[in-house]
Amino acid sequence: MMRAIRDVAPRGLFPATRRFRARSKPFDGSVSHLLRSRNFFPRLWIGKSMRSQSRPASGAFRRSDEYHMTQVVLIRSGATVYDEQQRIMGVLDVPLSDRGIEQAERMAERLPELLAGRDLSALYCGPGECVLRTAETIGKAVGLRPKRIVELRNLDQGLWQGLQLEEIKRRNAKVYRQWMEDPTTVCPPQGESIHEGFERVKAAIKPLIRRHKDETIGLVVAEPLARIVACYLKREPRLQLDDQLPICRCERIEVPLDLDKNGDR
Repeated sequence: MMRAIRDVAPRGLFPATRRFRARSKPFDGSVSHLLRSRNFFPRLWIGKSMRSQSRPASGAFRRSDEYHMTQVVLIRSGATVYDEQQRIMGVLDVPLSDRGIEQAERMAERLPELLAGRDLSALYCGPGECVLRTAETIGKAVGLRPKRIVELRNLDQGLWQGLQLEEIKRRNAKVYRQWMEDPTTVCPPQGESIHEGFERVKAAIKPLIRRHKDETIGLVVAEPLARIVACYLKREPRLQLDDQLPICRCERIEVPLDLDKNGDR
């Protein structure tokens, strides 16, 4: 009988049967006795024990990243002389105009209403005189010192910087129209493409979202980089420009921690 069982039993079975012989009721050699023992399925029993030990306490619930949100208050910098003349600023260091200073001060006064009772945990900004001045004005109103992030510099527009929009339109109306409708397909000569700017924004913002889980942060950047930031945070599939870029405006965007869960663009 033992030989028959040994021929059909799985490997590792008989070391367990030796323990049966040491008990007060020895192994009688029957298959029914063997199946009644929990040692016949040692792996299944051990796995069940391990699962019971790892089970959370009653009422415990672990939230995943998709339930955590970071609120980003995206603030466009105030107006410069280039904005008033409809010139492309790019990465040129242009200070705020008198109108831009007034815009930043009014924005700082209206910010508590936008925050709806919440406090900013941190205030970040890109480089550049107009961006830094706007961020400092906002920071004084909320009691925060802005932290500069070099990767949030404005989009480099290459040889188009300093030119008026009308001048670019007059030189090449087709390229200008394509740039407005689908800027991802046009790169200014010796400039930075939208894709390059997007990847730079993504690398700079992802750590901030992780660092400030369930908090509200401020982000001050210039246009058109602000549109790239908004497009990334909102997961919008397409970026579009127009002749009148928003100046010194802000919006509150709720951002989940799993910002790139649905796939990077």
